Amino acid sequence: MLILVHETRNRMRFNSPAIKLNPDLAAALVAAVRAVRDVTGAHHNPLTGSLIVHHSGTGPARDAILEQLAARMDVTVGPVPAQRAGASVSPASLTTEAIAAALMDAVIKRIVGHSLDALVAAIL
Repeated sequence: MLILVHETRNRMRFNSPAIKLNPDLAAALVAAVRAVRDVTGAHHNPLTGSLIVHHSGTGPARDAILEQLAARMDVTVGPVPAQRAGASVSPASLTTEAIAAALMDAVIKRIVGHSLDALVAAIL
């Protein structure tokens, strides 16, 4: 799974363990997004598992990048910054896997929080 972890008006940063483990996949993703008309640059960092894409900053460019990547692997879009007016997020990109992962994260945080509370109470 490829996760859009951060973006500005003309830059998107994705993360995936698959990029760390598979340099051929990383190269294919870079080539795919470079083929998008409004992409001005793209590269990957095998140490961090990041894919960085620079583009024109338009909503259609963003959507085209997401479509190119989604054709090659599952893509999850994180929260969209409020200042990015005019760009759209496809409901299809909010996969059931992303929803399940967010739910599991919330459950784990709650369990850890209760465990810490019990530990502190036991110590005191």
